[in-house]
Amino acid sequence: MVLLDIDFFGKYVENNGEEYGNIVLKKVSELLRKNIRGSDVVVRYGGDAFAVILPNTVLSAGLSLGNRYNAIIKNYPFLHEETQPKGRITASLGIVYLDGHSTEELILCTEKALAASICKGGDRVEVYSSEQDEAAKAHPQ
Repeated sequence: MVLLDIDFFGKYVENNGEEYGNIVLKKVSELLRKNIRGSDVVVRYGGDAFAVILPNTVLSAGLSLGNRYNAIIKNYPFLHEETQPKGRITASLGIVYLDGHSTEELILCTEKALAASICKGGDRVEVYSSEQDEAAKAHPQ
């Protein structure tokens, strides 16, 4: 599973308006849908986030797809992207591979990987690891 969050999307909407924000969301959705296999599923996962479910996919292939999604979004010429902190629309992605775990665990772990990506400045892909759980327990916020 991959969770993708558009970096600083609120700032983009604030600077350019909801109409342009909706255009960005639609284009990101389209870019994701064009780069999945027939068995994959893309859904909107909140305001500026998307989830991609990749059944029967090993972690290395999921990471490769995540990096591809990141590059596709970063390199697409969105309108008014120069107003963004990095001068373009970018995304943070969290990826997890869990076999034999519950749906809730899958979602929770993917959200942790996404949070790690955002905390490291965005425009990156982070893979969930149990070390993230250990670090969170050692340094609660």
